[in-house]
Amino acid sequence: MPGQEPPLPPDLLRVIFEQAAQSDKATALCLILSASIVRDWIEPVLYESVNLVRQRTSTLLLRTLETAKTREFYRKHVKSITFSVGAYSDMRCMLRILSICQDVKHLTIYFIPTSQVPNPAYPSSTLEQLVDGLHPTNLTVQFPTSSHLFSPEFHLPVYAHITHLSIVNDWMDWTVWRNLELLKSLSHLAADVRAPAESLNPQKIEQISHAVQGILCRCTSLKLFIIVLIFAADPAAAGEAIAQGMVADDRRLVFLQDPEPFRDRDAHWENDMWRLGAEIAAVQSRTGRWVLHHLRG
Repeated sequence: MPGQEPPLPPDLLRVIFEQAAQSDKATALCLILSASIVRDWIEPVLYESVNLVRQRTSTLLLRTLETAKTREFYRKHVKSITFSVGAYSDMRCMLRILSICQDVKHLTIYFIPTSQVPNPAYPSSTLEQLVDGLHPTNLTVQFPTSSHLFSPEFHLPVYAHITHLSIVNDWMDWTVWRNLELLKSLSHLAADVRAPAESLNPQKIEQISHAVQGILCRCTSLKLFIIVLIFAADPAAAGEAIAQGMVADDRRLVFLQDPEPFRDRDAHWENDMWRLGAEIAAVQSRTGRWVLHHLRG
């Protein structure tokens, strides 16, 4: 009709709808109901990253997978899965989901402790069994703590393709691990340091600095090592103390503060962290100065 704006081309409409869906899942669910062609555009975005921390969500997803006309869609489009492993987790359900979603590249796994005493509930093969047949490149993980007598066995095949590893455990766990150099493909590493002012005395700073120095020396393929500072009253001082405790400067080391540690750490958050860390490492190499930046800012 005269005076009407010409319709947008389908390719441009698709980009607009996909970006809207990526920004908010509630929006994505509404868009799916608007038209069949929009559903075809949005469903891959909706299933790209799946959070299965709640058992009910896992059960519903498995039902969807097993009643689908074809599973190829889910194998192709599910790229990131977040789940937890605990005393009440249905591992058979999770194994079935992962056996279908074979192209997952980013795994986020939380091992939930059942007590504060040594617990044999987490055999070394648990992770390998869960992701047998997968080849993830990005792993975000909260392992069982050292109080559970747990130490990751990085020689297992499940870790062979990991290039980006984000350790959610606190420094008291990862500073005593001695086998990160077995991750031959590892190029990006991040580890948490929960650092309220009263908790990091000189002895603890020395332990962290020594561990960081050792990792940087032994992991020769490492391009970036991010220390995520959490609960730090003075994050700049905490980062500087750790850096000064090292024998030599290494500008692959980056300090980032997470001011919102209770929010989810999903694949998109991790991608932002790696991007920001690489930018800061480049600035540090150019200027010779340490730079502290906020995440989620």
